Amino acid sequence: MRPYQQVAEVVSKLHNLDSIKESLKKLLVDIDLAKTKGESWIEEKEESSYQEIMQFIAKKTSEILQWLLSITKQYDKRNKNVADKVLHSEELQSINNNVEDLRSNVKLQTKKLQKLQLKLKEQQTLASTSRELEAKFLDFKEQILQELHSASTFMSDLQLKCNLISKEFKEHQELDDDNDKKMAMISQKTETVVKQQEELSITMGNIMRKMDSLAQIVDKVKATERKTTQKKEIPGQHEQQISEDGWSDLDTHLTDCEKNPGHTNLIPVENFKLDHLPSGHRNIDLFEFIKTVADLTVKVAVTSVSPNRPEFWPNTNIPYYFYNHKESPTQFLRFGSGVINNVSKFTGRACPCDKCEHSDNPSKEWWSLKVGTSANLIFDEIEASVTSLRLFYDNKDSAELVVKVTFTDFFKDINRDICVFTCVACDKRLSVLAKMVKRNNELNKKVFENYLQSRDHCKLMFIVSHPHGCHKQISIGQWKSKLKVSDGSNRFTHLTCTCPGSTGGAVLCVGYGWHAHSGSLKSGLNYSSS
Repeated sequence: MRPYQQVAEVVSKLHNLDSIKESLKKLLVDIDLAKTKGESWIEEKEESSYQEIMQFIAKKTSEILQWLLSITKQYDKRNKNVADKVLHSEELQSINNNVEDLRSNVKLQTKKLQKLQLKLKEQQTLASTSRELEAKFLDFKEQILQELHSASTFMSDLQLKCNLISKEFKEHQELDDDNDKKMAMISQKTETVVKQQEELSITMGNIMRKMDSLAQIVDKVKATERKTTQKKEIPGQHEQQISEDGWSDLDTHLTDCEKNPGHTNLIPVENFKLDHLPSGHRNIDLFEFIKTVADLTVKVAVTSVSPNRPEFWPNTNIPYYFYNHKESPTQFLRFGSGVINNVSKFTGRACPCDKCEHSDNPSKEWWSLKVGTSANLIFDEIEASVTSLRLFYDNKDSAELVVKVTFTDFFKDINRDICVFTCVACDKRLSVLAKMVKRNNELNKKVFENYLQSRDHCKLMFIVSHPHGCHKQISIGQWKSKLKVSDGSNRFTHLTCTCPGSTGGAVLCVGYGWHAHSGSLKSGLNYSSS
């Protein structure tokens, strides 16, 4: 019977061999798996890329070699003691030889694996370079396509221009052919005209002699027209209301009016409504503006004629109004209209009006009124000093507020037929005028801007006055013509209703400035100041 120790060592050795055998079986399975996948890739049954299959094989090879090294180390450790004891046995020598072979194989496979990894890195670098080249190629291709598109567009435009030039050239050729034909016809007609010209020259000689005779006749006609024109330059008739019987017969003049019987086209201020405005012009700003002008309109009464009135209108032979009455200036009373343009209030010093100048207790609160009217109504300071103004005379029952003119300055332009003067008064009822003037100025600006562009198209106008020296009335219409005078200002003619007593009343052609009513013409037209 064999010794126990030897039997135990042999059994241990056999167990080690069994363990190695089992491990090698597992390694063979992994090797077969790697080979199968590689062969499938070669036969194109595997969808992995070249880089992926190479990485897989290299990874499996590395795992197998590492496993072999691990088994070898384990075997060496287990058999260290036994090897020391049976160092000279043939079996141990064989195992050592196998281990050395395995180590050599591991080193060899490791080198191969390193080479494979190096090739794999080269393949990856090559793939990256290939992608960069492909991207650059696509960019280059895109640039080439854009340049080709631009070249194609340029060629299309060039072809279009060539076609247009060719068409124009053909048209010019056709025009040249037509011109040649026309020149031939003109040449023929020229010969005919030359013959006719010879005949006409004889006729022209006769005509020239007749023209000389006609020129002499025309000169005589023009001289006659100049004389006739001077007669026709009459401004017309004034429209002041003359009352030889004083203040009492004004209602009679109103009733017996020959120019506008019944006054159907005059609107009493108290009855004025938005519907009185023409269709298309019924806006509240214009309506309120007309009412503010009416608020500021005054009745003017003049009791004398200035000795300074000229015999004729400037630069004409036309008699000036009331020149023949200045020898007996106080025999009749004249009425017209005017409008207040500005108001200033004063406090703290005595009122300079006539009443306060002769009073022991003069008013310390008074107003300065700037009034505009016609120069043919109030000619100068002499006539202004005998003038009175009635304010707020809107109907027969209106409270009487009369201001006797105590003027502080006076301006007139006889050519434009306007006058503006400033007078003073201390009646406390005048306190409302400041607000009226302010409101009038605000609305005047709005209406002017609204009608500035359409003023010459619509030609809308209105007049506020005191016909026949009675309560104020409004008339609405259109102006007919705009006449430029020498100083560049405008004078308007119109058919808007006026009566004696309207002279000096406010004439507002909307979109233009303020004018005063001057008079009427024999043609029936009325005319304004300029």
